[in-house]
Amino acid sequence: MASETGWREAVLEHTDGLIIRIELQPAARRQGLLGYNKWRNRLQFAVRAVAVDSAANSALVQLLSDLLGIPQKQISLTSGQRNRRKQILIKGVDSEQIQNRLSQLMDQARE
Repeated sequence: MASETGWREAVLEHTDGLIIRIELQPAARRQGLLGYNKWRNRLQFAVRAVAVDSAANSALVQLLSDLLGIPQKQISLTSGQRNRRKQILIKGVDSEQIQNRLSQLMDQARE
């Protein structure tokens, strides 16, 4: 059971909302949540955009907005602008709602 919920360690409470620790794979064939990297303690996402001129970062924000059903303006990159390892701050959200949605997405990634 711990391996199925270990991904929750990559989602941290913050005074302004939630921090999600992410490892991004740019220039991927498919987009979405791929799973959880327990060694790096990060959720793994992939985007089709290449890592040039912040295109992959922008694609990640768009993807998170679509997957989580929240406006892009509530999502900001707090670290990792030029790195695959990123931290995303999602402002003004219901923590439980986002965790439940991520849980659904993790279940889909395991299928």
